[in-house]
Amino acid sequence: MRAFRKDFIREITKNKGRFLSVFFIVLLGAAFFSGIRSAEGDMKVSADRYYDEVNYMDLKVLGTLGLTDDDLADIAKTDGVKAVYGGKTVEVLHDIGESEQVVKLIALTDGVNEPRVVEGRMPEKEDEILVDTQFLKSSGCEIGDQVTFTSGTEDPLSDSLTGDTFTIVGSATLPYYMDLNRGTGSIGNGSINSFALLLPETFTSDLYTEIYVQADGAQEEASYSDAYDETVKAVQTKIEALEDAACDRRYTAVKTEGQEKIDDAKQQVADAEQKLADAKTELDDGAQQLADAKVTIADKEQELLDGEQTLKDKEQELLDGKQTIAEKEQELLDGKQTIADKEQELLSAKATIADKEQELVSGKATLKDKEAELASGKATLEAKAAELESGKAELNQKADELASGKTTLEAKAKELSDGKAQLAEKETELASGKKELEEKMTQLSAAKTELTRKQTELNTAKEQLSEKETELNIAKEQLSAAREELDNKKAETAAGRTQYEAQKAAYEEQKSQYETAKDQLAQISSQLPMVEAAQTEVTGQIEVIEAQLDGLTEEDEAYVSLLEQKTALEAKQTELAQQLFTMQEQKTFLEQNIAAFEAASADAEARLAAAEAQITDAESQLAAADAQLTEKEQECAAGEAQIASAKEELESGESKKVLTLDEALQAVDDKYNSVIMEGEYFIDDIQMAYTPIKTDDAGIVRLIPVWYFQTTHQILVPNRSGTGKVMLPQSGYILINALDGTELLHSNGDI
Repeated sequence: MRAFRKDFIREITKNKGRFLSVFFIVLLGAAFFSGIRSAEGDMKVSADRYYDEVNYMDLKVLGTLGLTDDDLADIAKTDGVKAVYGGKTVEVLHDIGESEQVVKLIALTDGVNEPRVVEGRMPEKEDEILVDTQFLKSSGCEIGDQVTFTSGTEDPLSDSLTGDTFTIVGSATLPYYMDLNRGTGSIGNGSINSFALLLPETFTSDLYTEIYVQADGAQEEASYSDAYDETVKAVQTKIEALEDAACDRRYTAVKTEGQEKIDDAKQQVADAEQKLADAKTELDDGAQQLADAKVTIADKEQELLDGEQTLKDKEQELLDGKQTIAEKEQELLDGKQTIADKEQELLSAKATIADKEQELVSGKATLKDKEAELASGKATLEAKAAELESGKAELNQKADELASGKTTLEAKAKELSDGKAQLAEKETELASGKKELEEKMTQLSAAKTELTRKQTELNTAKEQLSEKETELNIAKEQLSAAREELDNKKAETAAGRTQYEAQKAAYEEQKSQYETAKDQLAQISSQLPMVEAAQTEVTGQIEVIEAQLDGLTEEDEAYVSLLEQKTALEAKQTELAQQLFTMQEQKTFLEQNIAAFEAASADAEARLAAAEAQITDAESQLAAADAQLTEKEQECAAGEAQIASAKEELESGESKKVLTLDEALQAVDDKYNSVIMEGEYFIDDIQMAYTPIKTDDAGIVRLIPVWYFQTTHQILVPNRSGTGKVMLPQSGYILINALDGTELLHSNGDI
């Protein structure tokens, strides 16, 4: 043994360089091996300490349709759960020049996953943000700068956040982002580049996207120990048992919410349809009332014109009665004058008779004187015989004159009697004319009363037309309100469609991630046997080397080489074990995600299909309601046009002035005063009537007021013998337009 030592020392002394080289190689190998063997434990201890300091979560629960307070409460009640927190996240885009990066915005949560501030401070306001250190490097931003994000989808960012521009107040790290990989996203290129932290108040949604769970007793265990895994696994199993009930509850809530929106939309559509029906009824009633009003107005206008015509007729009759009375009074005066003349002639005749009687008495006295003279002397008698005969002849002449005077007196008496009879007849005619005049006055008063009544009825018709116009305006306002409400419902349905498209896109993205996960799982599954085989091979090599080392001592030259190989193989074994552990964890994680997606995909697809069917149905109902509302608006516009037309016709009718009788007569005089007539021209009858007249070249026939004049005038015609001419009466008609005074027809004969 002593010789061995001497030889050992001699060998070392002879080969100091070789010895020192081998010594330091062995020293470094041992140190490296010791470091490798202890690094895993130290790293696990350091990680466990870090996790405890930041209160890192033990489990994270995700939900495709979001998570609610009820989910938090159920998890909090689960046996083995120490604490549970709701987390809110949203993925956004940040433009960097011509490129863009995906940023995951995360709500700060007190008591779990606490960030480590590297620089700056924590956010204190809603418009402040704490960003990833990697974000500052990639974007070139600094603390104090403002950053603006966009949604990256069709939905505006305001649906998720209170704003889109924030001020950077610091940079930090998060415990579940320990490497440079920030995970996968649903927008952009599908990869998240960095994260950022905001106050919870910045998020507008009431739903959580994640739930962080801390298991009771897990913090006391080492993070990567079997005890820790068992503690967390027990809690995970209990939480997974809540999955079906939570999914059903969330599905029911989403379905109920969607159904309520659909029911509200249907009710609003039904209300709009009822309003449309009411508006249609009102429009129909208004149209009927408008038609009735138009008929009433036309009737009242006709009655007004008839009343005006009746009034004009009565006025003409009054004028004719006055003329007749004046003529009868003149005839009465003429009769009185004739009677006076006849009385004067009678008095003259009586005076003549008295003179003749006096002459007769004088003749008798003369005769007595002559007879006395005759008696006194025959000579004188005979002398006077001729004179006597002459006196007799004169007496006879006087007697004849007396008889003639009596005859004349009797004729004058008869004329006087006839004059008195004519006077009595004229007085009777005068009384009849006065009575007729009084009747005409009464008729004229009645016609004026009737005209006033017709005017009142016309004013009433105008008021009714105004009321219908007011009702139409109310109906228009109701239609406008229904249109506005329908537009709101269409906007809500469009928002529902947008939300559905976003959910569908999210599902498709999750499905894409599911396919990617399946590919990754297949890749990991194919790599695991190779890693396990490599690990088995390395283990076998180590066992071979250990067997070789058992037969060697430290003095053997092969011992050091084998020891170095063993150290390298053990390091490789550790690396393979870590790689195998990581791959198994990844496989477990992928299998869980794939199983979760496959379990929820059928329900999600069914819900999406049901939501699409409901939204499509709501859109169809809204389209039908829109068509009905448009139809009602057109009917309302037609009713408005009818009212405008009725008002125009009414105003036009009021603005048209009908010619009075005097104006019509003046028109006839203006027409025929310049015409040379063969005889006098007489107007026998005058009437006014509404007559259908073609008013334009389009063939439109309208009722217009027309004055009818029945005329008679004398014309010269040859007599039967052809030797001369005789005057004969000729009747005819003249028709005058009572609106403008133009002649419509001049006919010699019947019409």
